Amino acid sequence: MALALGAAIVNTYHISGFPAIAKINARYRYRGISAIFVNEKGYRFCNEGDHFDILNEEIFLQPGSHAWLVTDSEQVKKSTGKGISTTFSDDLSQEVAQGIVIKADTLEALADAIKVNKQNFIKTVTTWNEWAAKDKRDLEFGRTDSPAFTFSPIKTPPFYAVELVPSVSETNGGVLADAESRVISVTGKPIPRLYAAGDVAAEGLVSHLGESIFFGRVAGRNAASEQPWT
Repeated sequence: MALALGAAIVNTYHISGFPAIAKINARYRYRGISAIFVNEKGYRFCNEGDHFDILNEEIFLQPGSHAWLVTDSEQVKKSTGKGISTTFSDDLSQEVAQGIVIKADTLEALADAIKVNKQNFIKTVTTWNEWAAKDKRDLEFGRTDSPAFTFSPIKTPPFYAVELVPSVSETNGGVLADAESRVISVTGKPIPRLYAAGDVAAEGLVSHLGESIFFGRVAGRNAASEQPWT
């Protein structure tokens, strides 16, 4: 409708996304545990506690545009049980059988199973465990012990890996609107009686909820003040 009336469109180049589980294209669920991301070379490449948009881009930039989330059985125990975010089986047996989760009794066997550089991978996990045992300081990417990703050793077998790929959750483009929530045309002038706020006005999601609510009220107030058509 807005395009048909000559509305200007902005931010069509920008997308939001999050790391997804490769086999099922679903958002990865291992938050709140100690896990690391490694690439095909067996190296970490990011602060795993960063914003999902940043992680999405970092994974895209890795060889093959994918990565592996790696953790151990101690951490899996913390992430199972009943809850609104629980989507995997308690012992991951179903997901292992389906090939969604890779399980191995040793780190060496896990490296072979997920086809990453074994020597680098072992060194990466060893270094991580040393940091976790010492003072929980990530000297490479600055990760800290946080609710998003705790900082604990990955040392209790069996070990687990989940393949992650980048995904797109939404585009952030939309119509151009001014401070009064009036939709602006391609000529730079407001389109009479047309208002927009929120996603349709390219205001994004999550961190833009306040903006969407505010301009939604502005749009509603201004639309309600219009004289009815006769």
